[in-house]
Amino acid sequence: MVFVLVDKEFIEERRRSLKRYLQIVCRHPTICETEIIKFFLTYQGTSCGDNMKATFKNALDEFSCEPPTSSSSIDRIERHEEDSTGIRMFHISQTHISFLQLQFSQIRTYLKNINERNFKTADEYLAIEKSLQLISTDSTRIERWATGLNDYWPTIQSGLVEIPVEINAVAERINEECKHEDEVINDHLDMLIELLQGYKDLCKRFEEALQIEQRAIQKATNQNKRSLTTNESSAK
Repeated sequence: MVFVLVDKEFIEERRRSLKRYLQIVCRHPTICETEIIKFFLTYQGTSCGDNMKATFKNALDEFSCEPPTSSSSIDRIERHEEDSTGIRMFHISQTHISFLQLQFSQIRTYLKNINERNFKTADEYLAIEKSLQLISTDSTRIERWATGLNDYWPTIQSGLVEIPVEINAVAERINEECKHEDEVINDHLDMLIELLQGYKDLCKRFEEALQIEQRAIQKATNQNKRSLTTNESSAK
């Protein structure tokens, strides 16, 4: 028998990541209305993946598209010229998305560092509490050599009894605040960053497709030039 050690923190992080992903998908104005998403969210049986493949095997995705039209090379070139403004806007948007994703990622790093320091502060308060408890419950006999004629130390010890309770309350409050801030970072900021990363990936795929299209247009342009040259030579 093989025993697999399960990291609870890892499972919890995966659960939260899946939750954020589903929130992103369900908030998308177009994707949330697609039949495949509705099927996934409402399916009650077993083997959801196999049933989805069978049900939507003919559905289009990012790797498939509508059959190409029979437009001529000239129409394709003219359409490309009309789309040049849109391509310029795309590159501006792509740069802006990368900028936002980078800045929000840096903000997340700063916030997580601050939160980690706050968690450490809470641990240090707990260490102070432990030290105070040890002092207040210390039963070492106090000799006159150390105290002289006064009996202040027992009074001081009894006064220290209540302080650890207050210190513990401070530590607990800091811990609760840190946990809340950590949830805010994970559930909101991480979701925004992942959404921006998704747009970055989408821009990259679009850019790759655009390069293929531009090469095809260049090829069509060269063919048209060769055809014109051949026709002119024949006319002479």
